[in-house]
Amino acid sequence: MKIINRKKKQLLTRAILGFLAVSFCTSCVDRFDQLEKYQRPEWLAGKIYTQISDQENMTIFSQFLTDTGYDKIVNKTGTYAAFVPTDSVMKIYLMDKYGTSNPSEIDSTVKANIVKYHILPMPWSKAQLQSLSARGWISMTDISNNEPTAFKRKTLLREPNKTYNVQRFLGSNPFEIIVPNNSSTKYTVYNNSPKYVPLFFDGFMNAKGLSTADYSFYFNRPYEAGEIYYANAKMIGDEIFAENGFVYTVDKVVEPLKNAEQILETGKYATFLQLIHNNSVFEYNQSATQAQEGADQGAEVDKLYDLSYPTLYIDIQDEIVSTYTYTVERNNGLLAPTDEAMAVFFNDYLKAWGSNWNAVPKGIQRAVVKAHIALEPVYKKNITSGFYNYNGDIVDESDISIDNASYGSNTTFIGLKKVIVPKFFSSVSAPLYLDPSYSFFFGSYKETGLLSALKDPAIDYSLFLIDNASLAADSSLLVTELTNGRSEILAFDRVELMGVNMLSSSYRDIFKRKLYGQIGVQPILGQAKREFIETLDGRHIVVQNDTVSGGAPSVYGFNGDSTVTVVFSEITNFTIPKGHVYKSNGWLKFPTTSTYQRLAGTKFLALLNKVKLADTSNSRLIFPDETERYTIFVPSDAALNSIGADNLSLVELKKLLSFHIVKGKLIFTDGRQPKGTYRTLDNQFINLDPQPDNLMILDKNQNVLWNQLLSPKSNLIGMYLQNSSENYFLSNTVVHRIDTVIMPY
Repeated sequence: MKIINRKKKQLLTRAILGFLAVSFCTSCVDRFDQLEKYQRPEWLAGKIYTQISDQENMTIFSQFLTDTGYDKIVNKTGTYAAFVPTDSVMKIYLMDKYGTSNPSEIDSTVKANIVKYHILPMPWSKAQLQSLSARGWISMTDISNNEPTAFKRKTLLREPNKTYNVQRFLGSNPFEIIVPNNSSTKYTVYNNSPKYVPLFFDGFMNAKGLSTADYSFYFNRPYEAGEIYYANAKMIGDEIFAENGFVYTVDKVVEPLKNAEQILETGKYATFLQLIHNNSVFEYNQSATQAQEGADQGAEVDKLYDLSYPTLYIDIQDEIVSTYTYTVERNNGLLAPTDEAMAVFFNDYLKAWGSNWNAVPKGIQRAVVKAHIALEPVYKKNITSGFYNYNGDIVDESDISIDNASYGSNTTFIGLKKVIVPKFFSSVSAPLYLDPSYSFFFGSYKETGLLSALKDPAIDYSLFLIDNASLAADSSLLVTELTNGRSEILAFDRVELMGVNMLSSSYRDIFKRKLYGQIGVQPILGQAKREFIETLDGRHIVVQNDTVSGGAPSVYGFNGDSTVTVVFSEITNFTIPKGHVYKSNGWLKFPTTSTYQRLAGTKFLALLNKVKLADTSNSRLIFPDETERYTIFVPSDAALNSIGADNLSLVELKKLLSFHIVKGKLIFTDGRQPKGTYRTLDNQFINLDPQPDNLMILDKNQNVLWNQLLSPKSNLIGMYLQNSSENYFLSNTVVHRIDTVIMPY
């Protein structure tokens, strides 16, 4: 009984305490409500939705917020800046676009997109909208960060993940490309960013040197100084303060800007878009996959992938440009030819490869695409003054025929009525791109990164190409393009007696030097019996009549031992403004003889040793600077004996020998260098007159001292060992043997 009574007493006590607690809390609430300091101040602005709904001219946008549930979102959590079109603006837009201005008749997705694209998830004030760079808030006292170059802001609009039709290519390096039609393989790409919207204001316009014409080129309205534009909409009046941000009035409805991929998918650019899709790279994104709802509970979810185009620089589908940090001040530039323009271009330039674009090597496809990509936005001013594309070519209005222009969320976009012709197609590299019979050399220059070295407009090239048939005949090169656009490059090594991979670590540098050796950077003048043309990497090609060599006898095949005579003829069926291309039947081989070896056995070398300009005990010359070039006139032993060179003082002898060494120039007997005064090793000056097949040495009065250079004794090229692991030499000296001594004057 005592136990039962005790339990009853405990229950009763708990009930009374509970009643008192409720009564107390109720009275507390009533009491707090009655206290003035706990009342909401009349002057405190409402939150974003409250402020919008209170405006008489924002009822339609307010209704859109309610219909999409964003009224509760922007009034409950977070901070925002809302850019709201007036009712009159909304009505005009909705009627023009959808045939009705009644919010209830507008699709919910349309409402949501409009709402989300007009709201930024940060409480940007007017001053803050105009005071940002990728490094943060600008400071007028910091010259490295005093310009508001961050002109883009993140919106609330994030588009759903997108699924692509994919074709897989299997092999040692499997890869996928996006295809236009339905396929058995589909990849869903994770969208890692909301859309961005561009802002235009005086600080940004001035920082980028933009004018009202640059703005109106894309937005079809003038830019007025002192105003702020939210894409194509102008902000009207002052900001409206809200408890959690700002509300701005704008004079247009801003449709969500399309990214580059969405613009290209409009139907006019299918061919160009496919060339881009041929370079797609997919990478499985495990963290995004596992973050999907239900994945942690074992539910089956889609595999999500990241999509990129690393060979093209631009990721056409990605709202992120470069990185999250730099997106706020970066947009790509993309120009795209219509399908009709691409068809005309193919017939004009590329039909030798086959019947359609699929037959064209991927490297050539890529060059065409890169000709239409700019690494910065392209405005009207850039078209007028010229800008660089991703090929490194300068593009200006003479290259462009505009079909339309639009500002994208990740790019400035210009549709074209004709293709921008890559400069590769009108330089000495034209046969590589346009003639399939040189596809082996094209693949070789592409894989070694030397293609861009062939289109410098300042260089008058002499390019010696070997056609596929000749390369296959001696097994010195066999190039196959793989399905991923890379090339397999093989050759038969006649020393190792086996086929070798020319792109392997053992052969790549050697192979690259062979290709360098075919590129002359001077024209054939056609004046002398023998001409010496410098190569791109600093050796010298020797041209004599219709034969060509590298100064050493060419050999059959790769590392062969039998010599061959290489003949050449000019390729003339391409329009090349500057430079010449020649078809040859073999590789050029270059000497490895050093300057010391060219002087070996001469009294001149012994005298250089005597005055410490040479070290014969270690078989080397002391005077050469590896970064310089020299022309050396070597008197015969008899000529030196005739003047008693052995009896001269060391000072006199050194002055005499130095006068025979020209510093800074390679002077051959092909008339390529001008008549003039040349500096000698010890800063004296000698007068020379280089002529075709002769090199006249003049006295101080310009009278001829010597003009009897004999071919076997002249133009002896001395090589410098640049890289011992490659056994790679550069020309740094030319030696001429003469039968006289040049006395300093």
